[in-house]
Amino acid sequence: GLAFGINVGDSRLYMIKGDQITQLSRDHSYVQDLIEMGKLTYEEARQFPMRNVITRAVGISDDIRADIFSIKAEATDEEKLIFLLCSDGLCGPLRDEEILSIAGGEESLEKKAELLVSAANNAGGPDNITVVLAQI
Repeated sequence: GLAFGINVGDSRLYMIKGDQITQLSRDHSYVQDLIEMGKLTYEEARQFPMRNVITRAVGISDDIRADIFSIKAEATDEEKLIFLLCSDGLCGPLRDEEILSIAGGEESLEKKAELLVSAANNAGGPDNITVVLAQI
């Protein structure tokens, strides 16, 4: 099947399948712009002082430029497909590999969400933490 995503700001949409995690959305942030220009690495961006400056947001003006995309979404009996929507309170303190190790586990979606929030808090999560998981 096909799934659709719309993105504005720095909340992220990930797809988790098997042992792979893929960020589907693009952060609309100053740091992401610097990464794409080759001026920062992903690791440098994690500690960059202006990492919370966003370049697009809902509610700032009447006109919003949103990224709209489609994703081929096919699960198998062996590999379930999980979509993770999260705020920067989760993906700021946790690396993608850490998110994958929790979200790719065998627990229920509710338990995975609880574990992700706990892990972000334990990593010093200074922001609000929002997590939504959907499995197909």
